[in-house]
Amino acid sequence: MTRTLSRRTMWSLSLVLATAALMTPGCQSEFIEVTTLDAFESHVRQSEQPTVVEFYKNGCPACFFLEGTMTTLSNEYKDHVTFLKVERTKGAEVRYTHAIHAYPTVLLFVDGVERANWRNEGNIDIYRAAIDAALEEMAARTTPETSASP
Repeated sequence: MTRTLSRRTMWSLSLVLATAALMTPGCQSEFIEVTTLDAFESHVRQSEQPTVVEFYKNGCPACFFLEGTMTTLSNEYKDHVTFLKVERTKGAEVRYTHAIHAYPTVLLFVDGVERANWRNEGNIDIYRAAIDAALEEMAARTTPETSASP
């Protein structure tokens, strides 16, 4: 006889597994919590590296599950990408400025310009591809051109 788990049981099990993953040593995220538009602008506009901004809402299940993905990314790219977090109520001014209405929303900025916008996206490979492309673009601009000798 095959038994199926209820939706409630599946959510509970998922929450337990996600919490355990986040509490694993070495899984500490490198996010900067931003609450004001001035702080946001200074981090995003003045950064010399790509900036990933996660807009989240406390108590949001999708936001909770995305935390593991964002933690993994922040650990993988900690020396090359700036990671910011904006909580819905604490960063209302930032949220209004960027018209954030869905949670979680993740934005990618390069040279202060928004390059990507994801809503409720959990696939880590999509984030990696966009971050890698941004890093390659920035590296290509800073690498001196090799000219052919006559």
